[in-house]
Amino acid sequence: MLDALKGFLPWLTLRLETKLTGVAGFTGAGAFRYALSPAGSANYEVEAKGVAGRTAELFILGEFVAALDCDDGRVSAKFDSRIGDPAVWLAEGDIVEIRQNGGSVLRGNLKMRRLRNILRPA
Repeated sequence: MLDALKGFLPWLTLRLETKLTGVAGFTGAGAFRYALSPAGSANYEVEAKGVAGRTAELFILGEFVAALDCDDGRVSAKFDSRIGDPAVWLAEGDIVEIRQNGGSVLRGNLKMRRLRNILRPA
């Protein structure tokens, strides 16, 4: 319970986000959100639409992080390092990409989340 409450305090948890936009003519769009707790656990999620095919890949700073399932052009995945998902440590300005067949289709640069965005319901 205490850990859940700590997540609401912006000075205790690093929170980053980016909008994902189409690259090289791709028209999809999406978002990536990330939180790193003071204890070192990482939670992150990606949502996208307009992604063709059945699978895509999440890359951060050019490194493969996870495979993503596509369902009717949509991607939605959540990751938590406390349950065995890859623990990634990110910083403002890092590049997040959704790739298919080796090429980037969506991309964004991470920025600090503003307090009003943290408090607004998702």
